[in-house]
Amino acid sequence: MSNLAPLSDQSIALLSGGVVMVEPRILKRTSCPRPSIGQVIDAACTVFNRSKVELLSYAKTAPLVRHRQIAMHVAREMCGRSYPIIATVFKRSDHTTILHADRRIKALIADGDPDTMSKVGRLSSAALAKVLPPHPKFMKGTH
Repeated sequence: MSNLAPLSDQSIALLSGGVVMVEPRILKRTSCPRPSIGQVIDAACTVFNRSKVELLSYAKTAPLVRHRQIAMHVAREMCGRSYPIIATVFKRSDHTTILHADRRIKALIADGDPDTMSKVGRLSSAALAKVLPPHPKFMKGTH
């Protein structure tokens, strides 16, 4: 018997085009499958139109840093892995980089930054789409 709760309507939002957005923190207490860190990175590359090499680089241009921080935050929230493991996959030698990114994005969300909230939502949805099979209700040509 599992102590995990099913997803509720309050934790899911249907976006245009049949994309389902789930709050990342909801995954921590549900039976919903979790994406791998690699799947989050792949989704970030697609959502932010970045190459994997670019996202995992040490470049420090502001937009790239923010995209990398969002990817690290979403990986932490959705994958349920430790900071050191996420750091290894992101090719960082120290877990505190992931800790800083997670805290920074949480602070921006708490401050109500719409751009950050939108990007976290889009990345979370894209990462979740990598592990969930398409629902027949949202497939084209079906009703």
